Amino acid sequence: VRNKLSNNPNIILTDPLTYPEFIFMMQESLFILSDSGGIQEEAPSLGKPVLVMRDVTEREAGIKAGTCFLVGPNKEKIVSKAKEFLENPLRLGKIKDIKNPFGDLPRFNPEGNVLHRGDVPGAAADEMAQGAGL
Repeated sequence: VRNKLSNNPNIILTDPLTYPEFIFMMQESLFILSDSGGIQEEAPSLGKPVLVMRDVTEREAGIKAGTCFLVGPNKEKIVSKAKEFLENPLRLGKIKDIKNPFGDLPRFNPEGNVLHRGDVPGAAADEMAQGAGL
């Protein structure tokens, strides 16, 4: 994976992230690709659509609400839906307005503080922001 993706400026390869770092990365994303059920539940609270890389999901509420989109492990579907979001920012804006079908999850770090860019440890935040072109 590192050989194929490490030279792409739009991809950040990291060691496992802490929860605040992960939330930071989700906040800075336009959309999220994942097969994680937990991400399907959390991302809508951040106003981020999820391209669900599964053929089926137990979290149908996200699909019905329009915050999650089943693309499976199919390259053509993944690329097509990603292009749709990249080429149509209004579509992303509409998704941000959809109430999280799993309940409004708090945007707090484990210490109970609102999570801001400065909440991610210095070097990690700088590295992630630089890699993300922020």
